[in-house]
Amino acid sequence: DVHRLTAARVLGKPPGEVTPEERNLAKAIAFGLLFGMGGPRLAIYARSRYGVGVSGEDAQRIRDRFFETYPELAQWQ
Repeated sequence: DVHRLTAARVLGKPPGEVTPEERNLAKAIAFGLLFGMGGPRLAIYARSRYGVGVSGEDAQRIRDRFFETYPELAQWQ
């Protein structure tokens, strides 16, 4: 599934080791970043919409890793 794969790629782990919470974080990443959120807003969105706690600093690192993983989306945005 695309969210498990995104979590695996962004977090640097095998898809089979992705937890349900990490999969939910990937949902927040995919949907939030496609709508142009920065790191701090992504952290708020992940917590409020998916119940996943992540700091603004970690969210920024995740955002950077997401766009390194999917450079076409960075160009599109």
